[in-house]
Amino acid sequence: MFISVVPLFDKNFAVTSYFFLAQKTTNLMVGTQNASALDGSNHFAALEMLNDIGLEALTGGRPILIPINNIALLMDLEKQCHAPAEHVIFIIDNGISQDQMYIDRINTLKSLGYRIGVQNITDYARIEKIIDLCDYLLLNSKVKDIDLVKRYLNSRFPNLKIILKNVSTAKEFNDYVPFNFDSYEGSFYRMPVTKGNNEVSPLKANYIQLINITNDENFDIGQVAAIVQQDTALAISLLRMVNSLQLSSEVKSIKNAAAILGQRELRKWITTAVVGQLCTDKPNEITRISLLRAKFAEYIAPSFELALNGKELFLMGLFSVIDIVLDMPMDKALQTVKVTGDIENALVRNQGRFAPVLDFVKTYETADWQKIAFLLITYNISADDISKAFRDSIKWYSDLISVF
Repeated sequence: MFISVVPLFDKNFAVTSYFFLAQKTTNLMVGTQNASALDGSNHFAALEMLNDIGLEALTGGRPILIPINNIALLMDLEKQCHAPAEHVIFIIDNGISQDQMYIDRINTLKSLGYRIGVQNITDYARIEKIIDLCDYLLLNSKVKDIDLVKRYLNSRFPNLKIILKNVSTAKEFNDYVPFNFDSYEGSFYRMPVTKGNNEVSPLKANYIQLINITNDENFDIGQVAAIVQQDTALAISLLRMVNSLQLSSEVKSIKNAAAILGQRELRKWITTAVVGQLCTDKPNEITRISLLRAKFAEYIAPSFELALNGKELFLMGLFSVIDIVLDMPMDKALQTVKVTGDIENALVRNQGRFAPVLDFVKTYETADWQKIAFLLITYNISADDISKAFRDSIKWYSDLISVF
């Protein structure tokens, strides 16, 4: 079973919830199916994976939207889904009818605390009784006369929250914000907004310097401490990390705190705390994407016969958003960090031996299962190995950020 979670944002770029997408690996070549196209039993397999990983690890405790079809709707979802009902939004599709059995089932789920959404609707009048029961409606941003559609929905279904899907660019996002949609989904937050001066702010330069220092196998802890003590937020984060170790001795300085952690734990802290600070003026999801891409790329290295390059692939994933973080073209952004030629070739030109890994990671992120199926065959990769690698990446990320 392959899974991915896609973030939804409010108008202030804060993540409101996640859309859960799943595909049974044995059905990969059927088409671009997700959980909404699975039959009831397969859908429950997706829920089992959700239960296994846990809502906190997948979404940080935020609500999760789970697509279901008519078959799954009529089955015992409440027994199969272990996530808290108030955090689960079941999304039904346009294939549903206004039959009483569906209306009764939706009412039952809502009485248990679940919320209901509907998507891909083209004829609102045909299922208006169903929509009346829904809490959310997912609207495609490419729909014709979206302003008129939004006005109609607000007038006919005043309590309905509308989520706008497939917002591609930052400009589109800014154009749609005045419409006051409840949430926005799409690739807009992953698009860099390049500036003319190509200057890096002093604080970000410090963060990048820290990453560059710790890329060396035997870096100088004193160098790290000297930079950290110039930034209050980093200093506090480091001290909090050291205090979590519950040591009996007092921490007398930033350098002392860095020495207590040692190179391995210090590098681990910098991976999270520093990357988080580097992305502080960006959506929090950028930090999450950066770290997940990094670990996923490292874990799937053996599948691409690059097992000895795991650390490099980790850095490739980590820096795959540096153009977004620094608001400059990727080739300019990479001039601020120390990376190998293989990493630069993949990130800038999408060429070289690391490029297929980067392409795979980004494709998986968007839940393009049909392309994933093609790539699995092309590179003779085990679907089970990929599924495990992504699950392990999610758990690694969840464990990592729980410390900070």
